[in-house]
Amino acid sequence: MSLNLESIVRKNIWNLAPYTCARDEFGEEKEVMLDANENSYGACINDDKLRLERYPDPGQLEIKQKLSALRGGGLKPENIFLGVGSDEAIDLLIRIFCNPGKDQIVQCPPTYGMYSVSAKTNDIGVVNIPLSEETFQLNVPAIIQAGKDKRIQFLYFIDFVFFSIKTMFRLTR
Repeated sequence: MSLNLESIVRKNIWNLAPYTCARDEFGEEKEVMLDANENSYGACINDDKLRLERYPDPGQLEIKQKLSALRGGGLKPENIFLGVGSDEAIDLLIRIFCNPGKDQIVQCPPTYGMYSVSAKTNDIGVVNIPLSEETFQLNVPAIIQAGKDKRIQFLYFIDFVFFSIKTMFRLTR
């Protein structure tokens, strides 16, 4: 069974034309891209190899190719997402898949605060299903029940930092 992304992405997001910049159209053949606010006089550091006056590759193609080669297993560069930290990825997931004023996410506190911050910023409801106070375990029946609600788009219940702390508590008992 294959995933049909169009069926789960917000319609207005699906219909967006991808952003392109002058470098996408002209490549490196143009010396100066004034529309990109690049410094036409070069970098203030005298090292032509660094090209500090230029923005980095917006598609991060070179690093994605290296990561896919390193990882192997058929992973393709076009299937890799690189972001500026987890906050950006969380916000993008919510903006792409959740309809403001309609959809909700589930989180299991105590957890990472950006789940609810991103949801509330984007007018997405937050359903809290706390971890057990005694064992710090997920309330699986409550999560399954919440997941049956058609408004629920994401279940955020894995938090690696918290998972490490939970494991430490178990080991020190």
